[in-house]
Amino acid sequence: IKEALTPKQINFSQNKNEKIRICEIVTGRWHNFAKIEEKSRIENKLAFQYYCWGRNSEGQLGIGNDKNQKIPNLFTFDKKIKQIGCGFNHTIFLTGQK
Repeated sequence: IKEALTPKQINFSQNKNEKIRICEIVTGRWHNFAKIEEKSRIENKLAFQYYCWGRNSEGQLGIGNDKNQKIPNLFTFDKKIKQIGCGFNHTIFLTGQK
């Protein structure tokens, strides 16, 4: 992952004409999560998706490996996420489920 001294645009969709709404960005020391709102094409209702990128040396992105991610990758989780917290080398998810 290369440092950037100036702001860089991040694309969350392969379709450049698709409009998305970023609801939240949570950052750790070297990793990030973004909550994206988009309309489901199948159910025609609003849904949230989560993307992660950055350093992953300790598995803090939760994607099943420890490879750094230079671009946002869709993050999947089997429970509805209410809140995300990122720390130095970790990420936590609040689901509200037991």
